[in-house]
Amino acid sequence: LVSGFDGCKGIPLEVDLETGSIYSAEYKNEGGKMVISTGFPELGSRLFIIPKRKTAESFPRRHVYCPVRKVSLKRDQYPVMLSEENVLVLDRPAYKISDGNWQPPEEVLRIDRQARESLELAARGGRMVQPWLRKINAGARKIRIFLKYDIQVKTLPRGPLYLGMEKPETFAITLNGFPVSADMQSGWWTDRSLKKLPINPAIINTGSNELLLVCDYSENHPGFESAFLLGDFGVKLAAFANPVIIAPAQSLRCGDWTRQGLPFYSGSVSYLMTFKNTIKKDEVCFIFLPDFQAPAARVFVNGADAGVIAWEPAELDITPFLKKNANEITVELFGHRRNSHGPLHLADRNPGWTGPGEFVSKGELWQDAYVIKPCGLKTAPVIMIKKIL
Repeated sequence: LVSGFDGCKGIPLEVDLETGSIYSAEYKNEGGKMVISTGFPELGSRLFIIPKRKTAESFPRRHVYCPVRKVSLKRDQYPVMLSEENVLVLDRPAYKISDGNWQPPEEVLRIDRQARESLELAARGGRMVQPWLRKINAGARKIRIFLKYDIQVKTLPRGPLYLGMEKPETFAITLNGFPVSADMQSGWWTDRSLKKLPINPAIINTGSNELLLVCDYSENHPGFESAFLLGDFGVKLAAFANPVIIAPAQSLRCGDWTRQGLPFYSGSVSYLMTFKNTIKKDEVCFIFLPDFQAPAARVFVNGADAGVIAWEPAELDITPFLKKNANEITVELFGHRRNSHGPLHLADRNPGWTGPGEFVSKGELWQDAYVIKPCGLKTAPVIMIKKIL
């Protein structure tokens, strides 16, 4: 209950913060004070306007619904569509500095720090001058650095393949001994700084594949970052070994998609399902998502955009978009870039803050294995059929 508003004469109004619609609020007068009845769903908010004067303009009240029945859209497997290529993160190469010995795989940002220590340069961090603003030192000392990635393949990828890299022109790149040209770019992925280099799928083999990056490192070099293999494939994580490329996921069950071939995937996933419309004239139809792990979900009904579900009560009225009998429903879960861009080795999955330090954590805050955020449709959507009271 919300009370007070002494001296206000108008009917209190509620503004729907999602749609902008205005409704007459439920209220009563008690002892000369206005009392508004309301409630808050999880993470919910309310906005009320209390006019000081009476007005002739009137607004409808919010509908109050009574559940009639529900229909689960549970399936063993849902056909799915991905909004972009799947991802294999390449962030743990074996490496060699100058004429030294090959060193076992290490996280690439840690290798970058070792390279800078070799040149007596300060480590990169949040207070550094960014590379695009830094003045070039023509006489800077250089050292040659080799980064060797082992790409394990169980099932050969199908279709186009790309290597995503920042500043690829600063490296000599080979895959299984074949050169990969930094001049042959096919646009960018997630950010204009991440260039897509096409890779001939014919040079990929089952088993072990060697991606070799060689550069002359100096204070002028932009530094080492993760690289990304992009294409139509699946990825399986192994506890004490490199991730393995497997067959692509064409369908998903309810649950975490990172355990179903998409551990590093950061685009959106659309789950496809059907619903037989049996609602009557005095009924309305909502789709309810009981449990999903994603920033938000968009629902399409028969190809039409029915709206976005971003917070509780996690339901959406789809009545205007339904046809008689069979209907096609698509639930698109929005992805995020945490599982592709990291931090991928920070032991705390839910840090209160993420800055440069979280990508090079130490001690108990560091984990050699990949720390992945679960994503996906955890439980099946439900069709809720209701009546207006």
